[in-house]
Amino acid sequence: MTQLHNNAHTILGPVIVVLLFFQPIIGLIHHRKFYRLQKRTAWSYAHIWHGRVLIVLGIINGGLGLQLAGNSKTDTIVYATAAGLVGTVYCAAVLVSFVRSYKLDSLSA
Repeated sequence: MTQLHNNAHTILGPVIVVLLFFQPIIGLIHHRKFYRLQKRTAWSYAHIWHGRVLIVLGIINGGLGLQLAGNSKTDTIVYATAAGLVGTVYCAAVLVSFVRSYKLDSLSA
């Protein structure tokens, strides 16, 4: 039996929660800078990428939690399918956003 307090899920979970604490702070700084300058700064990209990394870590930690709980193979397949679908849709949305942003930047130049 796996020890509850000495495995990837129970270590990664609190790390994610602590990192989540900083997301709104970085977002507030980003919004204040953007409002003043009307363009993205390093704070903008820090906020965006910090959030993206946390989403991926959360999905991974969910799978690690299932493994820790000893769930059935069916439950694991359902989670992996749902996580894969959500991840794919999310990546597609990021890609579409990037392409639109790139096209708008090239049109305004």
